[in-house]
Amino acid sequence: NLLNELLKLPFKNVWTTNFDDAIEKELIRLSHSYISVYHEDDMNQVFNYDNIIYKVNGTRNHQKDLVFTKENFEKIRLSRAKMLEQLKRTLITKSFLFVGYSFNDRVVLDCIAEIKSVFENLPRHYCFMERKKIGTVEDKLQNLKIEELKRYNIHTCLLYTSPSPRD
Repeated sequence: NLLNELLKLPFKNVWTTNFDDAIEKELIRLSHSYISVYHEDDMNQVFNYDNIIYKVNGTRNHQKDLVFTKENFEKIRLSRAKMLEQLKRTLITKSFLFVGYSFNDRVVLDCIAEIKSVFENLPRHYCFMERKKIGTVEDKLQNLKIEELKRYNIHTCLLYTSPSPRD
């Protein structure tokens, strides 16, 4: 499956806004050690694991810590301050994969922009997006988003989920 193939890539850090545990289940299946970081207290344990899954908006297994409402998003810079600082450090030192992140909220992009303003040459990062139907408004918007992400050295791999993007 696709997730299995993604986890074979040379990334040890995965940043996601997904609440589910699909990544964790696949890492267990592949016999990889990992930690899911979704709370500030988890930040002290990351050095003991091969793979780190940063769940910026929390996880469904701990619903009281979810970043889900507009109020949660307004407070995320305080509630996830250590995690966002780690994101900034990681952006400078390692390549990583964004999984399930739409880049529609500004929290992560603001962190990236802050780092980009200080460091000109960031490591290459990657994200995956479902390819929009070619020639549509959604396609044009997606192309603009892809160009914006390139400014931050985030390269987009487009995934085709239907037989042809022209359908």
